[in-house]
Amino acid sequence: MSKLNVCVAGYTEDGVCIRPVLPRGPLNEKWLWSETPSIKEPVVRPFAVVEIDVLDIRPTTTPPHTEDWPLRTFQRVSHRLLTDDQRKNLLRETLYRSVEDIFGATLYGEVRGYVTAGDGQRSLGTIEPKGIWKVHFDEKYATYRLYFVDRAEKWYDLAINDMALRDYLYYSRIKTGKSPHELAEEMTANLKTKQVYLRIGLARHFPAQPDRCYLQITGVYSFPDYLEGRCFADFVIDNPDISD
Repeated sequence: MSKLNVCVAGYTEDGVCIRPVLPRGPLNEKWLWSETPSIKEPVVRPFAVVEIDVLDIRPTTTPPHTEDWPLRTFQRVSHRLLTDDQRKNLLRETLYRSVEDIFGATLYGEVRGYVTAGDGQRSLGTIEPKGIWKVHFDEKYATYRLYFVDRAEKWYDLAINDMALRDYLYYSRIKTGKSPHELAEEMTANLKTKQVYLRIGLARHFPAQPDRCYLQITGVYSFPDYLEGRCFADFVIDNPDISD
């Protein structure tokens, strides 16, 4: 199983957004999966109701990543999946009018955008874009991007870090033999016909630019579901970067 780092976030029963993190170092993809060797399915996946074990009191966080909450143990128990109606309700309850409204901080840069490290009220939120322009998929450079316009009439060109969409495109290229460009055009046409919600998050700052937390797309959800009920676990088998 992969040791790729992952970023996970969810909501408590009383609507508090949390991002489970390790006291030291990032979570990796193994944490998403069942530890039972005979069960090859994810415990943590989009819209799953999962019980996890975090510290009783959240330590002081560093803006804009105010959702961070350290795990006490690796325990996680999956209880059920939300229905389509429950999924829509959750997305609507976490909805912001525009990308800029999410963070409670000034958004710098053109189309790709970033928030200054140490600033902001939150690092995650949901928007319903006014329009999807196009999906970009370049396998050679491992580039997955989405061009869209939000309700404030602002255009964005953001990296897609949604595991399901990335894995689906990679898997489809292997299975169908279609080019990345063909698959990107098909995905663009698919999303344009659906009601789409985007989860927008802020990446961690990195050594080359320690003062910036860049915007990224952490989740792409559509109704009807473009994945037809599947998730990242259905597309990992053929990807050498994310399989055993």
